Amino acid sequence: MWFAFYAAGNIIGANIFHTNEAPKYRSGIIGLLTSYCGVMFLTIIYGLALIWQNKRRDAKYGKVEGETEEEAIINGFKDLTDRENTGFRYCL
Repeated sequence: MWFAFYAAGNIIGANIFHTNEAPKYRSGIIGLLTSYCGVMFLTIIYGLALIWQNKRRDAKYGKVEGETEEEAIINGFKDLTDRENTGFRYCL
């Protein structure tokens, strides 16, 4: 997915900077600002989703502390996914 976005960015980037707009390249600046704002928005949404997921898991399985924390670490080495490991919490 990362490679697909990288390749798409290279294709789009070459098409938003027009030589007749030199030296300000207004369309290029607008394209870059739009892209950066989109990335920031998606990062915030992703962070909020992880916070919500951690709170949901805390409510369902309880807080991870003491013996539960040790069990969660051991389960992490048992090749369990984050959905299978009840002690897993996302680091923010």
